[in-house]
Amino acid sequence: MKILLTGYEPFGGEAINPALESVKRLHGQTIGGAQVVAAELPVVWEEVMPKFIAALNEHQPDVVISVGQAGGRAKITPEYVGINLMNGKDNAGVTKAFEPIIPGGPDAYFTNLPVVQMVAAMNEAGIPAAVSYTAGTYLCNYLAYAVRHHAVTNNLNLKSCFIHIPYLPEQVIDKPTATPSMPLETIVAGLRECIKVVALA
Repeated sequence: MKILLTGYEPFGGEAINPALESVKRLHGQTIGGAQVVAAELPVVWEEVMPKFIAALNEHQPDVVISVGQAGGRAKITPEYVGINLMNGKDNAGVTKAFEPIIPGGPDAYFTNLPVVQMVAAMNEAGIPAAVSYTAGTYLCNYLAYAVRHHAVTNNLNLKSCFIHIPYLPEQVIDKPTATPSMPLETIVAGLRECIKVVALA
């Protein structure tokens, strides 16, 4: 089995994105018998799927786990559903204002990976995690939805999910006191637990 991890570049004025840093740490590893590769994606509406499809064609994975930063969340949160909606300003300065990702497409796509078991494995390992039922409307939700749409419409035997992760501690120095964060090592350990579950499923 081959698993492709994707991580977004920094956005929103941040100098670092824990999503990209964490997937880079796992690139080239074999976890639970699965070969893991990683790819960086841009936080740009019009560029993210072409870059994703290029990585998909290059690596030919069986599974895709996409990772993104969710500032304000205290736990690692695999997403159960992606919705057909995009909203927000990307790194190229392009704003989408509550527009459909795929005009006329399904309202939502559910993940086809065992996110409940992934959360259970992370919690068992002492890593704060919970299933999320809202991926927002920014590029993380975009990818959660668009990857499933690409797989379904192209009859690909591809499993995928999106996982949101907290800020790193160094990112919250200039943020309100109660802003949660998680060390990179803990995030990487959580993603490793998720990969183990997927590899054994």
